[in-house]
Amino acid sequence: MLTLLRNVELYAPQYCGNQDVLFAAGKILAIGHNLNINSELHQEIDGSGKQLLPGLVDPLAHITGGGGEGGFATRTRAMNLTDASLYGVTTLVGALGTDSISRTLEELIAKAKGLQQDGLSVYCYTGSYSYPVATLTGSISVI
Repeated sequence: MLTLLRNVELYAPQYCGNQDVLFAAGKILAIGHNLNINSELHQEIDGSGKQLLPGLVDPLAHITGGGGEGGFATRTRAMNLTDASLYGVTTLVGALGTDSISRTLEELIAKAKGLQQDGLSVYCYTGSYSYPVATLTGSISVI
């Protein structure tokens, strides 16, 4: 299915003015003024008064939850898709943070894979704030 977003204020990331944007299967196919589509298999959306910008990158996200420095009652919940997507974040890098006792690297990887299945691009930092650093391989060094 093709989707044509008409007359949207576009940032890519520089300001491009009002544009039409054609996309399908999560990919932008064309950007321009007054795009014409010769297909019955498309839908048009009026983007007047709306802004379209690239997805944002969060370079340090505690996807398995944060906090814990003040005890177990200060821990926060694990994030979900809408915690990122409602604010325009489409790519993030997960990290353990201070809690490497009750949260593990295995849990971090599993959460990252789940968020990827939900549609986000997710990467992970190795280790934690603790010393010695907890890792899946026993070392953060590359030999």
